[in-house]
Amino acid sequence: MIKKIEYMTRLGPKSQIVLKKESRELMHLKPGSLVIVRTVKDKTELEPVTKEQMIAEVKKIAKSIGKRWPKGKTSADLVREERR
Repeated sequence: MIKKIEYMTRLGPKSQIVLKKESRELMHLKPGSLVIVRTVKDKTELEPVTKEQMIAEVKKIAKSIGKRWPKGKTSADLVREERR
């Protein structure tokens, strides 16, 4: 059986919301956990970020950096050049 938790909460002064402990435990969320926020029309969903999604994002960032990285240079080379 799928557990459903429903309650009303208030937006704080910085537009933050507080998730009740029961919701955080059900979603395995701890302070600092990443979540995907998906809003469609007037509904918003929260979804915990999986390890696979996090790895995919890191690979995407690394690929982007790799495209702009100077050919034939190491990070040590770039630091040495910057310090001259």
